[in-house]
Amino acid sequence: MYIMKTRIIQTVLIVIFGTAISQAQIGIRAGVNFADWSISGSNEQDEVVDADRTTFLIGLNIGLTLEFPISDRLSLQPELHFIQKGVNDKSKSSDPVQYESKVLMNYAEIALMAKYNLLDFGEKNGLYLGLSPYFGYGLSGEISYEDDEQSYEFKIIFDDQFNFFQRIDYGLGLGFGLHFGNAFLDARYNLGISNIIDSNGLVDSDLKIYNRGILIGLGYRF
Repeated sequence: MYIMKTRIIQTVLIVIFGTAISQAQIGIRAGVNFADWSISGSNEQDEVVDADRTTFLIGLNIGLTLEFPISDRLSLQPELHFIQKGVNDKSKSSDPVQYESKVLMNYAEIALMAKYNLLDFGEKNGLYLGLSPYFGYGLSGEISYEDDEQSYEFKIIFDDQFNFFQRIDYGLGLGFGLHFGNAFLDARYNLGISNIIDSNGLVDSDLKIYNRGILIGLGYRF
């Protein structure tokens, strides 16, 4: 009896999984990430950048998607991204020393979006909402600085005691999108909840830095 029940369960799971695979749609997505940092706990002695002067860094975002329909309204969409994050830091015009610095970090990122089709218009067009927890792995990065007298740049080595940047980044994405047949346009806000600074390294304080980003992209599902 136990063997029979096990086989029945296995058969049902195979049928469900096979059906989901057959209905899945592969997609590609490309766009930009308007990246910034949320900074707290720093002081004048160990401040990496001035939180009052930071501006968006425009980074690249490309990825692959695989959408599995759960119902007429709900679907799950695993995603694999290459995404650039970081920040621009620029002096104010009234400052005695004029400078500009940039921190650019490249990540491989895995996300799982839950998509809810909120509104349909036309036969194949609609509006959807998305919620996507994500996990990022730092690949590389660089810091550049320039003022009136000097300029330099150096590579970021994640998890190195002399660079003090953590490799792992994770958070939650919130967004919405429009799909027109197989094409789609979406916008998301990525809220990083992992502190990317190692406060036990060179930065001897309670400094915390979190990645933020507004992602806008175009895509196509095959």
